[in-house]
Amino acid sequence: MRDILVANHLRKEYRMEDVVVNALNDASFTIQEGEFVVILGPSGSGKSTTLNMIGGIDKLTSGELLYYDREDHEIKINEMSDKKLVDYRRRHIGFVFQFYNLIPNLSVRENVKLAWEMGVNPLNPDELIDKVGLHERINYYPSRLSGGQQQRVAIARALCKNPNILLCDEPTGALDIHTGIEIINLLLDFNQTYHKTVIIVTHNENIAKVADSVLYFKDGKVSKIEKHDKPLRTDEVEW
Repeated sequence: MRDILVANHLRKEYRMEDVVVNALNDASFTIQEGEFVVILGPSGSGKSTTLNMIGGIDKLTSGELLYYDREDHEIKINEMSDKKLVDYRRRHIGFVFQFYNLIPNLSVRENVKLAWEMGVNPLNPDELIDKVGLHERINYYPSRLSGGQQQRVAIARALCKNPNILLCDEPTGALDIHTGIEIINLLLDFNQTYHKTVIIVTHNENIAKVADSVLYFKDGKVSKIEKHDKPLRTDEVEW
């Protein structure tokens, strides 16, 4: 597999009056195309900040963050202008959050089709809705869906853009264990079916057991990288 992300000595400082907070403090790692990656660590360790940097939502204080697109062109995320970051997110990145961020007055299909309209090479929204098991609820509004169903819509919407990288920030955090496992299975299925790189930030160490790679964060650094040649299936994990 080829590298899709290379992070070299990432630093991110936030200034609050006279106080400087080092959210990232010399973090380095490499992620390969098609990997299912879990980022673990306590609150304040730099996990979500790293996701924001990869997604082009926030900018580094220093360091180098390289992304390699489908044609293997090297893109320096840390050197992009705001305008280029918008295009980068539109073309290459999908986001799934703990809270689903669906538009309440749009149906399931309309929510997913928003991403189709934004995408450069989008996937078919109806096929994705069918794959996430919501074909019979395609015209439902979010208020008529359970939390797990809303998360399925959010995943279908994120994937409809046909991104190279899917970034997930605590995607099971608001769900019960059974529904959370269903969502992880769905993400694994998309990772394997579409060969998409999936990166999940989570506090749940059990999710790490099904990952190809696990990045452990501590004090703004990557303290350990763990590779799994044969990740467990979700039905082999004691949740």
